[in-house]
Amino acid sequence: MAGYDPCMEYYVEAYLNTGEVQEALHARTNTNWLACPRTRYMLYLSA
Repeated sequence: MAGYDPCMEYYVEAYLNTGEVQEALHARTNTNWLACPRTRYMLYLSA
């Protein structure tokens, strides 16, 4: 797909915030899920 980058955070956020996905994961459906910022993840790995 032209212009699609699966590593981009906003694709993950949009996907995780669909009701169908939240129900399949047995996650809370009344909240807005966010992708973990890459900088925090990199700090976690280096700790």
